[in-house]
Amino acid sequence: MINSSDIQGILTDEIPELGKLLPYGKEEGDLYKCLKAFTKYTHAKMYADDEEAIQNCFKVAGRLYRNGNNRVKTAIENTFVYTVSDLAMTGSGNYKELKQRIPATLYTLYINQMSCSAA
Repeated sequence: MINSSDIQGILTDEIPELGKLLPYGKEEGDLYKCLKAFTKYTHAKMYADDEEAIQNCFKVAGRLYRNGNNRVKTAIENTFVYTVSDLAMTGSGNYKELKQRIPATLYTLYINQMSCSAA
């Protein structure tokens, strides 16, 4: 099970380029700050239309969500899923394209979030 203290190391291992954007010092290992940097990085790759990097980001996010404890899952839902999915929709405007890019688990979370916000 992935704990919040594991996130920074996993992100750095999986996406070395992201390491320089992650918090250091007293904020090092802060779950939400790490995920905010990860979300920002993913957004930049989406903006640059770097398909390989986008797919890797979604793969990593899916792994973190699947294997994370409840705190990690909640942070992924609140920080990554809504923001990145919303950015993807803003860029493409195509649910079918988003569904093909994002792991099924994260897409389901996105749909649930959108359903709740529409209610």
